[in-house]
Amino acid sequence: MKRISGLPYLAIALFVTNCATKPSAPTPEQSFKSADLNGDGKVSRSEYDSHQIGEMFARFDGNKDSAISEKEFLDNGGTAAGFRKINTSSSGSITLQEAKASAGVRKSLDAPFKEADKNGNGQVSIEEFLAYRKDAFDYVR
Repeated sequence: MKRISGLPYLAIALFVTNCATKPSAPTPEQSFKSADLNGDGKVSRSEYDSHQIGEMFARFDGNKDSAISEKEFLDNGGTAAGFRKINTSSSGSITLQEAKASAGVRKSLDAPFKEADKNGNGQVSIEEFLAYRKDAFDYVR
């Protein structure tokens, strides 16, 4: 079995764990559908990035004030240097727009997307998503 490791997999591990453990959590198919923003039955890289960054942002924003403080960022496993790179406005908190604009955040999503996109066509089908989800879930068990 291929070993899945590292911070780039945090988003998918949280996403997969959430799908499998919360009684009111959406089914994997519903989760896929929510990421498929244009409803074409496939998740493109831009749809994936937008969905995953939004999900991570919501998880990191503990007080739900639409901004991630440095404390919230550090409490969720981030580093002070990482916070400064994403907080380009130097406001002391990361906005969703800053998170989406961050090349570093998008780069951290490269590996899981590429691994899920088994046929390499730049889109993840529901079948690819379910297979990747199963592999990731088996790893985090």
